[in-house]
Amino acid sequence: MTVKNFLQAIGIATFFCFLCLILIILNINPYRATALGFVLFFLSLFFFLTGIFILLLFFIKIKFIEPGTPIANLISSIRQSFFLSFLLVGLLILKGLRVLDLWNAVLFILAIILIECYFRME
Repeated sequence: MTVKNFLQAIGIATFFCFLCLILIILNINPYRATALGFVLFFLSLFFFLTGIFILLLFFIKIKFIEPGTPIANLISSIRQSFFLSFLLVGLLILKGLRVLDLWNAVLFILAIILIECYFRME
């Protein structure tokens, strides 16, 4: 599978995740939703954000930052978009549970940064 085909597949999957997210937002009442409704919302949001960030980070790296091999840029874009999506959805989950404050957010962000630094060192 070429990088172009992979990016097209990511684009299509991101579009379907966006449709799922819209359907969940329109059809699930958050005041009466069970845990399954929230899990579906956060999963579809996570996959949608991951796809968007993969595409954005890849094109930014190709155009401006590292015009090297496309496969290396794609792998790092996938990893970084996963961490960025995990960070955003994790902060939203903490906010939804009403346990998010400044120190929890800072520790969560630092943990994600340290994990990314670990992967960059290898």
